[in-house]
Amino acid sequence: MSLNRAHEKLHTAVRVMASSTSSLQERLAAAWKEISGVEPEADWPPDLRDDFERAVESMGEQPEMFEGEGSVSATVRVMSDAEAKRAISQIVSIYDDTTRYWGRTLHPDTRR
Repeated sequence: MSLNRAHEKLHTAVRVMASSTSSLQERLAAAWKEISGVEPEADWPPDLRDDFERAVESMGEQPEMFEGEGSVSATVRVMSDAEAKRAISQIVSIYDDTTRYWGRTLHPDTRR
């Protein structure tokens, strides 16, 4: 994968969160499914990697309650609306940072 592919996945995740009428927790779970498979070491430059790695860690904090549930689903299931909003905001910020970085790499003469 590359920064371009990671950016596409983040874009889709943000679109899913913005367009859904589901609960915040369901939006977050759906967005996280879009982001899965992104590898920080392979897909982001070091200066963008830390925020994504922190998000990955926070989304897997809860152990599975049911076999096959997955730690992301378990984590989202117990989140309050405020916690889900923070996680959603974190994904949007990562997307924004990635977009800005990618733009600078495509157009290095443009100051942003």
